[in-house]
Amino acid sequence: MEKLKLLFYFAIITVIPLFFSSCSSSDDVEKTPTTKKDTVIIRVDTVRIIEKVEVTKHTFTIQIGAFSKKDYVDLFVTKAEDTLKTKVEIEITPSGLYKITVGKFDERADAEVYLQRVKTSGYPDAFIKVIK
Repeated sequence: MEKLKLLFYFAIITVIPLFFSSCSSSDDVEKTPTTKKDTVIIRVDTVRIIEKVEVTKHTFTIQIGAFSKKDYVDLFVTKAEDTLKTKVEIEITPSGLYKITVGKFDERADAEVYLQRVKTSGYPDAFIKVIK
């Protein structure tokens, strides 16, 4: 029994001070820089995987005029086809506007080259239009 008491007192005297000394702060610990790390949590139910991405390729045309009266359209188309030596397209919008275009191009650069030809042929207000 006496040995148990001695062992108990020894444990109290040596172990407890060691425990508290390891928890105390020292100058070395305070001078050591700490690094914060962020944690990102991604919930599995909020992640969406896109399986198919569609790439829209545009077609370009040159608009050379727009009129609200059909009489003007007929005269303009006849003159444009004669001047440009190409077929002219007429688009009628829901509001009743007649849009006159020439050419269809897959590449914008090709449309820009043709636009310059159209402008020098007497249609200075012509512009490139995207066809969806």
